[in-house]
Amino acid sequence: MPPKWSRRSADRPAELAAAALELCAERGVQATRVADVAERAGVTVGTVYRYFPDKEALIDAAMKRAERPTRKSVPDRPGASLPALADSIRRWGLFFRESGLRAVRVALSDPRRDNSVSDGALREATEEIASIVANGIERKDIRADLDPNAVAHALIGALLLAPIFGSGEVGDAHAEAVSALAVRGLRADGPSWRV
Repeated sequence: MPPKWSRRSADRPAELAAAALELCAERGVQATRVADVAERAGVTVGTVYRYFPDKEALIDAAMKRAERPTRKSVPDRPGASLPALADSIRRWGLFFRESGLRAVRVALSDPRRDNSVSDGALREATEEIASIVANGIERKDIRADLDPNAVAHALIGALLLAPIFGSGEVGDAHAEAVSALAVRGLRADGPSWRV
């Protein structure tokens, strides 16, 4: 068994990044100090600087820490698009409710920051959902009168609204509701509300 200090040393950057992400999501980037991160992680300020040269590097590591859900392929069979869409909405809903939400909050709290990490997550979610919708239109599973990108933006927006602006704990019910509305409203044989 390796000495205790070497085991901790390997885990420390991830622990510090997690603490920074939590604090920045709670307080904003500007109000979060390196000393606050050290205190939350249970280490000294010097320990933080051992792994990160400055606050910016620490925040960048924190933003990159938000793991994205694994993209699943749509089975090549009739009717597979809507269940795949529902699964994608649930997975991204979980992401935005947890670590992804923290990254989005951090990005929103500091307009000067390079938001490519949080923008990357939003872009990945939008691309995945738009791709599933486009595939479903092609297979005639999903209504053809809607733009796949517009549908993806609307669904991602719905997933983000409750966790960002809602009060209290947002559970699986929110993503499930968005998923159910999308699946029912996008069915190829469903009604169109256009006049």
